Amino acid sequence: MPFCRLSPLLLALLALTATADPEPLDGGKDRTEEARTFVRRGLDLAKGGDSAELRAYAKELVLADTDGWIKKVFGDDAAVRVAARIATRQKPIDETFVGHLLSFPARQAVTLKVKRIDSAGDDESFVHRGLIRSMKSKESIYEVFLRTDDTHFALDLVFADGAFRWIPDLERAADTATLCKVNLTQLGIYMLLYELKHKFYPLEFADLKAPDLAQDDDLFTCPTAAKGTPEYSYCYPFDADVTNPDYMTAWESAPHENGTRMVLRFCGRAEPLKEADFQSSLAAQRKASVNQLKWRIQSNGDWPFGVDVKDPPRERRLKVLQAMLKECEEAK
Repeated sequence: MPFCRLSPLLLALLALTATADPEPLDGGKDRTEEARTFVRRGLDLAKGGDSAELRAYAKELVLADTDGWIKKVFGDDAAVRVAARIATRQKPIDETFVGHLLSFPARQAVTLKVKRIDSAGDDESFVHRGLIRSMKSKESIYEVFLRTDDTHFALDLVFADGAFRWIPDLERAADTATLCKVNLTQLGIYMLLYELKHKFYPLEFADLKAPDLAQDDDLFTCPTAAKGTPEYSYCYPFDADVTNPDYMTAWESAPHENGTRMVLRFCGRAEPLKEADFQSSLAAQRKASVNQLKWRIQSNGDWPFGVDVKDPPRERRLKVLQAMLKECEEAK
């Protein structure tokens, strides 16, 4: 069952239920049931297919002073990060909402779940934990799940200026380490989707830059990095059938100011390592890869046992393996 977290897709539903006389902001009040009711009403209106009415309501979803809210809740630095990302959007937010809403299934039964997140407990996702921990002024986040027979969506919303609002790329308000972890984790998911489609893992991260995969170039660079910084380093899992789950498939091109470097494991886990530990792990990984790389190269780039690929890019794979072997031997 496919999963996608498309905030623009369904947070717009909340706009459809805006009240004429909103209550004053009360960040401490539990509004879970209100959110549930709002989304239900929005779904009913979306099924009607009136694009003009949808567009009018969608405009009300956008918070007039996003920067002010972010500064109040997370601080100035977070406001800069979020504002910079919003500025890169090519279409007005409300138009994006309308397009997604009109494509939403009209006759499928929808299961709706709403969860209020106001603590950084272990049962929350690392994204939400990062957001809550980064807050200077405590607010609640409402996580909404909408599920049909063949797909489901998730979205985050906040209550601000008397109504539920969508803050584009709210996760970017979290601390930078969390943002880097979000990027690498998302790339790990795209690697799995790529493998499901092609039956082998991407030879380079650039292979993930496809219309049906990673369309955001920002994912490939640490959010704290200066402009022009190299993208995340990628280490192709060339022998995936026997690859250790802790094999490092990607990492930052340079450590953070706190002396840690975020890495992505083959199992999909992203975590920070102290620079000394990272260098030690990388050296050990390269040493352990030398013999396997030589064997694959001598086999003219053969794919691992059990991999059946139609018209595989064998020559390109062979070049990648040779480059990896050279890097491993030079690092000795």
